[in-house]
Amino acid sequence: MAVQSRKRLTDSKLRNITPNSNQLTSSSVAGLVFKPSSCTKGTGAWILRYYDKVSKKRTKITLGHYPKMGIAAAEEAKFLRAALKQGLNPKVEKQKAQDRERQKQLNTFKSISEEFFNKEKIMKCWKNQKSIDNWSDRMKKYVYPALADKPIIEINARDLTAILIAIWNTKTETANRVLYQIKQLFNWANLMGYCNHNPYEATKTASGKQKVLPVDKPPTLASVKL
Repeated sequence: MAVQSRKRLTDSKLRNITPNSNQLTSSSVAGLVFKPSSCTKGTGAWILRYYDKVSKKRTKITLGHYPKMGIAAAEEAKFLRAALKQGLNPKVEKQKAQDRERQKQLNTFKSISEEFFNKEKIMKCWKNQKSIDNWSDRMKKYVYPALADKPIIEINARDLTAILIAIWNTKTETANRVLYQIKQLFNWANLMGYCNHNPYEATKTASGKQKVLPVDKPPTLASVKL
């Protein structure tokens, strides 16, 4: 095995590392090792070495590959180290983290919006078909083009302001209705556990003072202010 060198790991160092170079051991995270590729410059694998209390053996887990997984691998290594101290299995905890990330990617703004929309239709929360169509059309025209595939948990006031600012001066009423729909959606998404924030107030503040028009308001849990 190549001699390991304990150094502070930087992107500059890793980008220029040559194939089959010595493994680099992180100076900030115990057991974190960077193993250079055997064939491609500037690439390699992040490996965490640790002692498994169950098997009573030294073992290792591959966290990911550079550059797809950057220096942030050190942060994941710290998380797994903390799991070790609590008597947890790092491999199991890594799998759980990957499962959470996959689920987050599935819970997109559009998928959660459609779930909310269908639930409201089933419960007959809108006063007529026109209100139903208007709600759906506004989302499709003004919000989905920019945010459809983004995980709802990652959406913030900056994302929403970018959408609204383009129509606020010429379609103030429409912008207010879109903003109100977003408030309804995030209230419900919070209640269902899809996210733990609502960017409505911050978006309203960032977009300037406008008269909010509470139209097409369904009398459901979605109207609860969190």
